[in-house]
Amino acid sequence: MLALLLAAALADPVGPVPSCPADVFPMVPVSSAGWHSYCPDARKCFAQCNAGDALACYGGALALEAAQEPDPRMYHRACELGIVSGCTNTAAALSREDPVQAACAARTFELACLADDPWACTMFGTHLAEGRGVPVDAKRAITFFAMACGPGESHPACDAARKSQRRVQESLGEGTEGPIDSRAVEPSEPASR
Repeated sequence: MLALLLAAALADPVGPVPSCPADVFPMVPVSSAGWHSYCPDARKCFAQCNAGDALACYGGALALEAAQEPDPRMYHRACELGIVSGCTNTAAALSREDPVQAACAARTFELACLADDPWACTMFGTHLAEGRGVPVDAKRAITFFAMACGPGESHPACDAARKSQRRVQESLGEGTEGPIDSRAVEPSEPASR
């Protein structure tokens, strides 16, 4: 069904999506606030998405995921239309084993983190810690884990980052006590697109 609605993937797809989300990353992000009540009718979401409505694409992608029928192309379209979380969710669907897809995901997570998506910070930190698509850099991973807590210590992305940070600090032989404070770290320059 989505194949017809979203039609024509590019000739050179990146795994399950038409292109790397970092390559279509929004220069001016669109707010994803209100997506949960924006488009309750899935069929209308798909039609609105095809017409270029970013929130409909994001809401439709989340609805498909909730129905156990995820399709990263909907997230990709939301990304193209300006929703940063759409870029993050597209990158999350890419293979961690394929070097091209892992590098694409890492570039996307870094850009999305620098655009204040806390889950992207957690995921980019993990890529840095494990050397997926980027060279291993444990110290930089800790910086990005800290950035995941920008929205607050109670955010689920912060909780996940805190757990990952502990593992990285243990591997470095450093202590694991104390909260993560995103104000105490400075982000690096984003990777070129």
